[in-house]
Amino acid sequence: MFATSPRYTLPPSTLVVIGALSAVARWCITAQDPPVLLLAVVQLGHGLSFGLTQVGTMELLVRHVPAHMTARGQGYLTACSGIIGSCASVLSGVIYARYGQGVYYLMAMMAGSGALLMWLARHRLARQPLAHQPQSAVSGG
Repeated sequence: MFATSPRYTLPPSTLVVIGALSAVARWCITAQDPPVLLLAVVQLGHGLSFGLTQVGTMELLVRHVPAHMTARGQGYLTACSGIIGSCASVLSGVIYARYGQGVYYLMAMMAGSGALLMWLARHRLARQPLAHQPQSAVSGG
């Protein structure tokens, strides 16, 4: 996924939307308590959902955060991801204790909300100018 990412031609917001929608599908299938073999295949979808979301997010970061602030931007992204992930984990445990497999539908709704938010923001993200980057297109960056 990451090795082939320089060849992706879709806008980064679209990559994030595809990643989020694949997470929606994965969580909805997981909620059905599928057989172990199907569950193993579905869990491979994590590579798609995480990989496309990560590549799209990093590309958006490169495009919209000035070069001299990229490290800070990545730091904020990592901190926010950690805080949200930790809170979601704790809440998921509480919800799982009460509703069981139904917690996966909540996860699907979270992924779906992210897809919707990115879909609605895609035109705005495409219109904003790219951050100044010292690399040349010839060098791949």
